[in-house]
Amino acid sequence: MGERVVVNPSREEPARVVPLDYGHGSPAGDGMRRVWRRVRETGDALLALLWRRVNAGVRAVGGARQVVFAIGLASVLGGLGDVLGRFSDGAGIFWMVIGGVMIGLSVRFPWLR
Repeated sequence: MGERVVVNPSREEPARVVPLDYGHGSPAGDGMRRVWRRVRETGDALLALLWRRVNAGVRAVGGARQVVFAIGLASVLGGLGDVLGRFSDGAGIFWMVIGGVMIGLSVRFPWLR
């Protein structure tokens, strides 16, 4: 019980160093990189196709300004119906404001240059 313990670091065995190999290729990492590259390429192709289809649809109905105006008008009228019908507690006012902003951004007034 009364023994003295002396720690002398010079007599300890050196710890074994294990290389981590971060940033170097491994078979599992190479396979995962191939899978991720293929998933990313497929996603990019699908997004490009979706973008082309959306652009074609917007052009077919009259352009982006027309689409924004239609969504804004629908929001205003839907909000007005919600307020008049008292279907919810104030959500109609929110949609009327959003629709009004969209209409205001999409309609050009020649005298307000």
